Amino acid sequence: MKSTIQPSIDHLILESCLHDEKEMLTLAHQFPNFKYLELFLPTDKASFIKCLNILSNQDHKIKKENCLWPKLIYVLIRLFGTHKMIISEDKQIRDRFLQYINPKDHNDISFVQSPLSPLTIWY
Repeated sequence: MKSTIQPSIDHLILESCLHDEKEMLTLAHQFPNFKYLELFLPTDKASFIKCLNILSNQDHKIKKENCLWPKLIYVLIRLFGTHKMIISEDKQIRDRFLQYINPKDHNDISFVQSPLSPLTIWY
C-alpha cells in the first residue's frame, strides 16, 4: 500500500492501537517531521517490545535524537493492562522501561495500578 508523505504535519494523535512495528515504520515514512506523537502500542509482547525499541532508538546519545524522527520532542504512549503485565513480569523489560520514567518514581511503580497509564518520553 502506498501512502502519501505528509512533511508538514508535526503533531500526530493515533486513536487506534498499532498492530506491529511495520505500522510504526509506515508512520515514520508517511509523517517524517512530526515533533509530538501520541499512540497506543501493540498488545502482542513481541510487537510491543519492537515498537518500544524503535521509539528508544537514538542516533546520538548526548542529543537524544530519534533515528526515525529527528525532530521528535515528545511521545505519549497509553499503556493497557497487557502492557503492564509484560513490563511487570519481565525484569529486563521492566529495567529498560524504567529508563523512561522519572528516577524518583523507580521505587513506586504506580503506573501498573492505574488504567490506561501514560508513558511520556521526552527527547
